[in-house]
This record gives sequence, structure tokens and C-alpha cells, in this order.
Amino acid sequence: FRQTIKMKRLFTTTNAFVASCLVLLNPLSVASADDTSFLSGADIFEDATPGVVYITTFADIQDEQTGKIYKHIPFGAGTGFIWDDEGHVVTNYHVMEDAVDAMITITSRPEANVTEDGSLYGELVKKEYNCTLVGLDPGMDIAVLKIVSEDILALGLHPLPRATLKESRVGDPAYAIGNPFGLDHSMSAGIVSGMKREEPAPSGRPIENVVQTDATINPGNSGGPLMNGRGQVIGINYLGMFSGKGGGGVGFAIPIDAAEGIVATLMEKGEVLRPGLNLTFVEENDTRSMGIMKGLLVLTVHSKELKEAGLKGTKVKSSTVYLGSVILGVEGEKVNSLEEILSVYNKLEIGQKIELTVGKLAKKKSPFESPKFETSNVTVTVTGIIG
Repeated sequence: FRQTIKMKRLFTTTNAFVASCLVLLNPLSVASADDTSFLSGADIFEDATPGVVYITTFADIQDEQTGKIYKHIPFGAGTGFIWDDEGHVVTNYHVMEDAVDAMITITSRPEANVTEDGSLYGELVKKEYNCTLVGLDPGMDIAVLKIVSEDILALGLHPLPRATLKESRVGDPAYAIGNPFGLDHSMSAGIVSGMKREEPAPSGRPIENVVQTDATINPGNSGGPLMNGRGQVIGINYLGMFSGKGGGGVGFAIPIDAAEGIVATLMEKGEVLRPGLNLTFVEENDTRSMGIMKGLLVLTVHSKELKEAGLKGTKVKSSTVYLGSVILGVEGEKVNSLEEILSVYNKLEIGQKIELTVGKLAKKKSPFESPKFETSNVTVTVTGIIG
């Protein structure tokens, strides 16, 4: 999965929002009595339960004081859902980030506990399974796992049905099922409160057409399904925002339409390559603190072509900082933040020749002089990058 990581204190803060981890009935989310196109929240929850999994992640953790490495320590928890009969499970990238291993728990009722009319009864049964990592995509915050089993079909898995977002409208019912704060198989209810939002992925790249909902999404809900009123998945929950002043919050889900292609690519190749440049940049706040008020200061150049084009990274030698190149524009568009350059990347094609506006810092005549640039345009090739 991933390499050894530094010791972190893991905790969650229980607050008033915990109450919303249970089934919340928002008056706006309840379909009218004569609307037969929507199922009840209870029916959706019961049908989806065996298809929603609890994910426990493990990590190798290093004690920063002693340097000792503790192997396979429980690290975090999240939610996922069964994608297909072959045992693929979809969750968020940030659930699996830094993990070296994971285990999933499936909750269901024995088939014998079903009445003639199809209703369920009896105690839930939980079964744990080891899984392998199929692929990660930090650019869309998606990860794919696969259940380890000698006979996967014999498990009788319950893949959740999926729908296109074209069938959803603002105001339609929405249900988030997951494991908030470790409370397994909880549901929150609301509506689709917005469409076509744009929110950042862990890589910083913007995710487009994000679904907004007022169904509560708390820590632990990450990777779980956002379902419509017909019990179909319309998004992958990945972000919740709260006012912190006693007011309500909003949640965001990765659109299932976009996720379909990403999941297929991860199953085939294990990674997703997107157009970009093999450069890393100094944090924006650090760049501005050095008096560079525009552009992106290059930290590392990973490409031979870019080095031959004259781009240089920032280095530190004997406590002295040697500033690298500054990217001022891409294809005529000014870029002053990571978000802006990633947005430009989205418009490019792998293999395309593009023009960069590059700034080289001129020597200062005095230590109190603001940085000045000697600018030039260079032509480089867009490559495929992860993220």
C-alpha cells in the first residue's frame, strides 16, 4: 500500500453533530404520500446495508522520539461500497492514503431471515474480509479495493445499483449511508441541495460537477454512497463542511458519472494519468513570504526536457536558499496558485506542445529591493502525471 509514516495522534471530537449520525428526517427530504417513484428511507437503508462496507485501515507508524516503528497499527476508518460481483469495493483516496493494509466488514442478514413478502428480520451478521489495493487516484479522491476470496461469487455480494446524475434534480431526496465517528451503518437524510459544484481533490486538482447535499456527512462517512430516492448511488461522499456556530452544514459527493470511468481505469491500470508537468512547487504562503508576489516558485524539476529548457528547482545549501524558476503563465494564462495551474492542466492534452512563461529572478542591487523577474517563453511537452 504505502510506505512507513510518522506518528500521528488520531482522534475525533464528539459534538452535537453526532446526533445527526442517526437517521435524520428533514421535512424537505420526504416524498409526498402520493409520490410512488421514491422509496422510503427505511427501505433504502435496509436494501443498501449489505452493500455498504466498514473499512479499517492499518499503518506502520514511527515514533518520532525513539525512531521505533510499530507495524500494522490500526490507523483509521472509513466507508466504502461494493461495486460489482467480482468483489471490487470503491472508497475515497484519502481513506487509504498512508495505509499499508485494510480490512472490510460486511453487514447483512442471513438469507433464511427473509419473509415471503421480502421483508427482513433477525440479527445482523458481520463478516470481515482482507482486501488488496487495486488503485488510487488522488486527482478524483477515489480508491478501489478488492476482497480476497478463493470463491468470490460464493460470497453472494450485494453491489449497489447506480444511476446517472442526469436523472437527479435539486430538491430530490438524498441519503448518505456510512460509518460516521465509527458508528457503523448510520444514515442521514436530506435533499440534493446543489449541482455542478467544484471542490478540490487531495491533489489540489478541482473536481467538477460535485453534488451538494444537506444530508450530514461526518468523518467516517468518507467513501460511502450518496443515494437518491430510488435507492441508487449518485455520488461518493467525500467532504462535509460545517459552520461551527450551531448552524447546519453541507456535504459534497463525487459525481457517479465521473467515477464510473475512473474506477474502470483503476481496475485496468491501477492509476489515472492526467495532463500536467513534472514539476513540484513551493507552498504559496512560503513563496509570498519571500517577496515573490506572483507566479509559482518551482521546488523540484522531475523532467529532463524541462531541465534542458532551463527550468530550475529551489535548493538550500549551508542555510542559504537558492531560488528556482517561477512559472508565471501557461499558454498565455497567468497562474498564481496551485489551483489555477491545475485548472489550466485540465484544458490540456497529454503530448501537447505548450508555451510556458518563466521568470528567472534577477540579482538584487540591495537586500531591501523587491524581487524582479527576467521573463522568457519556453516550449515544453505536456506529460501524464498522477494526481
